[in-house]
Amino acid sequence: MSDTNYARDSSAGHKALKAGLWYAISAFLLKGIAFLTTPLFARFMSVAGMGLFSNLTSWAHILGVVVTLNMEASVSLARFEYGDRIYQYLSSIVLFGSAVTAACYALAACFSETVAGWLGVTDYMLHAMFLYFLFSPAALILNSKCRICLQYWRSILTSLLPSGIAVAVSVATVLVARNGGGDALKARTIGYYGVWVAFSLAVWLYLLLRGRCFRMEHIRFALPLSVPIILHALANNVLGSSDQVMIKRICGPEDAGYYAVAYNCGLIVSVLWGAINQAFSPWCYQMMHEKKYGRIGPAARPIALSFSVLAFLLILLGPEFLYFMGGSAYMSAARAIPPIILGYVAQALYTFYVNIEFFHKKQWQIMIGTVIAALLNIVLNLAFIPRFGYTAAAYTTLTGYVALLLIHYLFVRRMGLHTIYDMRFHAGLMAVMTTLGLAATTLYGSLPVRVSLIFSLSLCALVAFRGHVKKFLERRKERGTR
Repeated sequence: MSDTNYARDSSAGHKALKAGLWYAISAFLLKGIAFLTTPLFARFMSVAGMGLFSNLTSWAHILGVVVTLNMEASVSLARFEYGDRIYQYLSSIVLFGSAVTAACYALAACFSETVAGWLGVTDYMLHAMFLYFLFSPAALILNSKCRICLQYWRSILTSLLPSGIAVAVSVATVLVARNGGGDALKARTIGYYGVWVAFSLAVWLYLLLRGRCFRMEHIRFALPLSVPIILHALANNVLGSSDQVMIKRICGPEDAGYYAVAYNCGLIVSVLWGAINQAFSPWCYQMMHEKKYGRIGPAARPIALSFSVLAFLLILLGPEFLYFMGGSAYMSAARAIPPIILGYVAQALYTFYVNIEFFHKKQWQIMIGTVIAALLNIVLNLAFIPRFGYTAAAYTTLTGYVALLLIHYLFVRRMGLHTIYDMRFHAGLMAVMTTLGLAATTLYGSLPVRVSLIFSLSLCALVAFRGHVKKFLERRKERGTR
């Protein structure tokens, strides 16, 4: 490699690493707010109220990708297609997506009683959800543009600011309602979604004024990328959210509340992976754009290993996280935490393969794989939740994510690009993590043993990390002197 190419690659890698660091910091700050407020909601709202709000957010995740056409999915590749004209593109897709959402909202409003009853939400929840659908894609689209361009400060601003304010306002409204004898569930719904609607409306106007454009050329580019991802995102949300919907219907809102708090304990793992992939995927796309496939796998291996080790440490602390999040009333849900976190590990591993498929515009096969896994999850839920209760949902979701890992590997193998990653390493890592993670539940009754194990693993991880950093700096110094 020439000195010029090395300098350019080092600069790009440094920028991606810096962006990933700030993504992680902002994500943990954001979820830190959520972790601090979830215990408040759990104590100031009834268990049934927690379950009903969880049901609302689950439907928001599931329906949102459908009624908005998931247009932000096309932004990552639009950056390479339109370059400096990206804001014109964003203006077009924002207008088109809002028009489709408005039509869906009008249809739902005509049959609001039937739709609300089928979803298990109230009338005000239905309207709050659709107003959120109408404008929130603008914020997601702008955030995607900033992220793919490694404009991390703007990306942080468009995610951290509204989310933090929405959580703070919803806490305040719940406290006011509780002290005044009002409806805490209604107060939380209006407080949270009201802030998001106001912020998203401002971003919506900004994108229209900045782009001042609507071209069918942009829509023709976006739809083939976004429409297949709708079913992928929908099925993915089914994997992550249908559990709570089905638990509410099969077991009742209280069990849905228990599961919701346990599921929130795994959010820290999801946040960590989201921050890592936000930095890794743009760099990965750039490497594939430059045909430098050989650099991707070696960079991904330590990421996957480090992420898995941290996930296992969090599994060991599962009961303590659960007590913090909900108190002693929720401790019966502790055994659901390991499979929930293991599901995120499988999700992280299959994302490596999805990045390859997405860059090569294989959206249809991404969709097919996720739909298969979602259907598998629903069938398993119907079979096992009535028999084993809400804990079974965590294991069925883990099964779905492991199935996705295998499916996407097979798709990438069919593309002839499977050598980018070492599937034997991924399969072995997943098998070891599953064995250790599920075995860790036998230690939940012994805190001293878990603390000793956590200390030993953390020490080993720090020594290994120090060795990797030292080797990296030595190689960089050697190349810099050539």
